[in-house]
Amino acid sequence: MLFSKIFAAGALMASSAMAALSPQQIADGLKTITDQSAAIKNPAQSITIVNAPLIVIGQGPFPQIISGFTKIVTTATVTISQLDGTQPITSEADATLVFDAFRAVSGSPVPSP
Repeated sequence: MLFSKIFAAGALMASSAMAALSPQQIADGLKTITDQSAAIKNPAQSITIVNAPLIVIGQGPFPQIISGFTKIVTTATVTISQLDGTQPITSEADATLVFDAFRAVSGSPVPSP
């Protein structure tokens, strides 16, 4: 009985430790989201009054856009779920890395070093 409690506590701590992300991993996850967003920009901009009704039958640019949004949501969900247990960022270089990645996701220009 006691063994099962110790095992459960150990498993919980291990899962938290395994889920923690480094600043580089956070930035990489955000860059992936930025790249996935950029990949659906052209199909989204190609929607016109002529091809907009094609959404009803799943044709035109819509399957590519829907698939792209699915990938974005999946990547964001995985990244967010892995943030649990991540330690505070104390290094200025690491903070800048993550901040710039957030800026890129939001579409704000990232200043050149």
